[in-house]
Amino acid sequence: MNENILLRLIEIYLEDLCGRGRTTPLNYQEVDFFKKIWALQKDIKEILQVKYPKLKKAEIISGFPGVGKTHTTNNNKDLKILDSDSINFSWAGYERNPEFPKNYIQHIQKNMYSYDIIFVSSHKEVRDALKENEISFTLVYPHKSLKEEYIERFRARGSNEVFIKKIDDNWDSWLTEIKEFSHHTFMSDNIDFCELCGKNKFLNIKRDIMAFKEER
Repeated sequence: MNENILLRLIEIYLEDLCGRGRTTPLNYQEVDFFKKIWALQKDIKEILQVKYPKLKKAEIISGFPGVGKTHTTNNNKDLKILDSDSINFSWAGYERNPEFPKNYIQHIQKNMYSYDIIFVSSHKEVRDALKENEISFTLVYPHKSLKEEYIERFRARGSNEVFIKKIDDNWDSWLTEIKEFSHHTFMSDNIDFCELCGKNKFLNIKRDIMAFKEER
């Protein structure tokens, strides 16, 4: 099919939605349809993203506890951010949810075209699921030397002692695991890594993520 004809068919479909008074973003099934078309023609994808900005994907940021996900969400005025805590998907009452992390990934995919930023967990099963589902993301984590500072952050924000002890006991092993994950991940996997090394430093979207990606 001619590229211009295909593009026009997509535009007519979108204009028809708007003409019928639709104000909500495209749903996941509709976006998935367009993704299949985009795979056939890169130029069409670029044109549509300019003309229909709602089709742009959210920046997925997998953040280690304490890096500033909630702080950024609550203090941001310019971006539409979804702070998605995996605990709401990994537990069913007092038992582990057998659907996790599949249900979490579906939640991320459902909201991928409705937000500028989606904060997600940095748990291993989540990182592996994101990679398996070919969802691009940036992994943000602290330098190992910042352990005491992060423990104080957790206490200051009111985290319970069970949570704090779990972080304390697993700090080195979890961050080592993340480092190994980064070493075995290639640029073709569309995964970026951002290590927060400064004292008293919280995640800053423009400074740490956007600038970091531009430097690469």
